[in-house]
Amino acid sequence: MDKEGAMKAVELASAFIQLYGNSSYLTNMKINKLVYFAYAHSIQRGDKLFDDKIEAWKYGAVIPSVYHALKAHKNMGITTTDIATSEKALCTAKATWALYGYMTASDIMNFCHRDGGAWKAVYNGTDHATINDSDILASTDGKELPVKEQTSGYAMDKLIEKRMGLLRMLENA
Repeated sequence: MDKEGAMKAVELASAFIQLYGNSSYLTNMKINKLVYFAYAHSIQRGDKLFDDKIEAWKYGAVIPSVYHALKAHKNMGITTTDIATSEKALCTAKATWALYGYMTASDIMNFCHRDGGAWKAVYNGTDHATINDSDILASTDGKELPVKEQTSGYAMDKLIEKRMGLLRMLENA
């Protein structure tokens, strides 16, 4: 925690890895979006989780300090971290995961790119434009949740359910 009681964004990223790194495929991109949406939810409630800069990159909102801390993993799954975390970070990660954790990295990126989101309002196609608190407050980020049935993660789960049902039918035949 910093001197004012706010956590660092990498601390929250670490909490996601500690809690879900072994049970879900967490990439740098997905972790950045999870940290961003945790921040968006908090700022909409008047609570500033961290002071780290947030930018609009090609693939959505990015917290550069988190990106650089995890960039050695490239697009591979991240299962461990040596970054310390706090109870507040763990609680925040759990609450955010309940809302967005089922999404694939592509799903959460697409959600970040939707109309009404802060990324869409500030991204200019080339630079790493800053996403300010005022941009988030003026957006639907942290107010609007994804529609689970419109995600590829949901479609994959449904496909697996159908396949498992078919296997059970064959097994009982």
